[in-house]
Amino acid sequence: MKHKEDAKDPMLPLMIWLAYEPRVAAQQRPTLDWLKDNAPGNALVLNDILPRAVRRLVATNKAADLTAVVAFLADLKDAEARRQTLTALADALKDRQLAAPPQWKTLFPQLVKDSDPKVQQLARKLAVNFQDVEAVRRALTVALDGSKKAGERIDAIGDLALARPKDAFGPLQELVKKRAIWTFASRRAAPWRATTGRSWPRTC
Repeated sequence: MKHKEDAKDPMLPLMIWLAYEPRVAAQQRPTLDWLKDNAPGNALVLNDILPRAVRRLVATNKAADLTAVVAFLADLKDAEARRQTLTALADALKDRQLAAPPQWKTLFPQLVKDSDPKVQQLARKLAVNFQDVEAVRRALTVALDGSKKAGERIDAIGDLALARPKDAFGPLQELVKKRAIWTFASRRAAPWRATTGRSWPRTC
């Protein structure tokens, strides 16, 4: 994996991952230590191996593996490696909520102050996955803020559909009545409606 040029090959990155994957969960700590040291500056490891390794560890559904990934994230100094790890972690936890690992409480304030807006966005999304009440309240504020970009509001509605706070459904119904981002809002909240049995009001 130290042959950086292999990143450009159409087949080798996947083949290398298939050979490497069995040891990821079996040797969690050595794997993460190696990735921390070798991902920066190595496109093959950074773009192909690191994200897959993070998703693989989260897929074990073991609290120890998730805790190790968050600790790994906290130790990363390379900006791109941190962004790749956050992206992979957010993908792995999509549509899931669970207890936050212990280190998340101290890591989250650092991430939302990062100079990279994408890192801030991913951190706030993960905070919803980790059942952070303040993050859910912020999502509701963003969803209802007409000055925000449509994409940002739609993402916030998706976060609310996952968290399902009791105080959010009424305001979002009002949002729909005004036809504001109607189509996307209703699509993103569809899982919520299916679970609660509550429907968006008709607008015509």
